Amino acid sequence: EAWASRALLLDARPAVDAAVSGASVGDATYRALDPADLLADETLLGEAFGLLVAAHYRTEPNDLARLLDAPNLVARALVADGRVVAVALLAREGGLGAETRREMYEGERVRGNMVPDLLTSQLRNEAAAAPRGLRTVRIATHHALRDAGFGSRLLDEVHGEFGGDARDDAAAGAVDYFSVGYGATPRLLRFWRRAGYGTVHLSTTRNGASGEHSAIMLRSETAAGRDLLDRHAVAFRDRERDGLSDAHRDVDPDVVRGALSACSAPVPLDLTETEWRSVVGASFGPGMYDTAPGAFRDLALAALIGGPEGDEALLSDREERLLVEKVLQARPAEAVADDLGFVSTGACLRALGDAYVPLVERYGTEFALAERERFTGE
Repeated sequence: EAWASRALLLDARPAVDAAVSGASVGDATYRALDPADLLADETLLGEAFGLLVAAHYRTEPNDLARLLDAPNLVARALVADGRVVAVALLAREGGLGAETRREMYEGERVRGNMVPDLLTSQLRNEAAAAPRGLRTVRIATHHALRDAGFGSRLLDEVHGEFGGDARDDAAAGAVDYFSVGYGATPRLLRFWRRAGYGTVHLSTTRNGASGEHSAIMLRSETAAGRDLLDRHAVAFRDRERDGLSDAHRDVDPDVVRGALSACSAPVPLDLTETEWRSVVGASFGPGMYDTAPGAFRDLALAALIGGPEGDEALLSDREERLLVEKVLQARPAEAVADDLGFVSTGACLRALGDAYVPLVERYGTEFALAERERFTGE
């Protein structure tokens, strides 16, 4: 048992807290964790693998074999005073030939290509496996150094090393895009958005291990990567317009907010005069939401799909949740009022009309603004 435990690193642990507690993100050194170096340094291997074990709910001995042997995996770390303080496990994906892409599109599975397989077989883009990608399989920071910038610094270093714009040379390891897939939570969605990643997919079912809906996000580096991201951001936006009231009706509203805010495809608004009358009437006058639900849905998407990080929000958190639950997910007003703490269904619906006031101001056409003046005199 002792031999098996040591051979499979079943007792792998990160460095003790005291050894890293004074580490500064600016002084940490970025380095590759080559298999030969890991095998030659049992402490380095144990601390790196220990971080991955501590940060993940489902680590297996096979993960150690993949770290040391998988041909498409590489590992990078930040080291401070000789101790591993952050580690990333990265998978090379894509760069597949036309015949392989055709087989993948028609249902064949190509191992080691999670994101290209999803974009090709599920989202029906036969060309998606041609660009070269680098997926973050796992990233972990020592628990004593959380929220100190080590994870962001490690990602910045990875982007700098492999980014295609900096080194557009496939032979040297540059990629067209970076990707990540994970169980979506509001906190993780914010982290990856701030790192420059955009949402292209949210799974319709919950992951059996994490219990969360899985998000897939991309960060483009070259023209090919930008084409891939743009195409799938638009497709994600269009799917969610209807999918949020169907397969995603029960998704946590804050997960929906986070996924939409990280989508880079703006909503094209083309409301008719009749639709604007309904929206303005519900916002400034006696109108009702039910008279033009599609117009309210398009405006809600436009407000929730993100601009640049740090842009001043049009709506409060509660108002955004109200738009998600009532307008996009089409939940019953009584349930929405109860969930968001309104004193009555009527108060909930009045708040919904109020939430559209800044949206009319931001997105309204000349006709819509003229219609507004009938109620405001301004």
